Amino acid sequence: MGKANMENVWVMRCILKNMELILGLTVNFDKCGLLGVNVNARKLEEMLEILRCKIGNLHFSYLGISVGTHYKRASEWNGVVKKIKRRSNGEWSYGELMRVLGSGQDIQFWEEEWVGEELLKSMIPRFFNLNTDKEGNVGYMGL
Repeated sequence: MGKANMENVWVMRCILKNMELILGLTVNFDKCGLLGVNVNARKLEEMLEILRCKIGNLHFSYLGISVGTHYKRASEWNGVVKKIKRRSNGEWSYGELMRVLGSGQDIQFWEEEWVGEELLKSMIPRFFNLNTDKEGNVGYMGL
């Protein structure tokens, strides 16, 4: 964002508000976070008030997946597995899934029904739209 001064904070707030008006979307400032590097606490609090957000954290998640961690770790998929279970009302665990899938090399992650009776791209379309490899198999995706 540049130097930690109030002018830059107001500019950022204006940019975000203009994006809302232009795109017709809403920025959820309650979910936004601001990190201050070498900024004193009082100044950071003033900036948070202007932006109407909270103090940010370097460790955060997006759509249930921790950002900045290795996606091939089984533990990183726990949030996704929980969301899929809730949506599919399934009663399976990660271990059970691995026994059924094996290496996953022959099962298309997005294009085959391997979780419940619906394609994952239909169950969690936001994940599908964000994913850059729409043709990857389950083994490649890290499960």
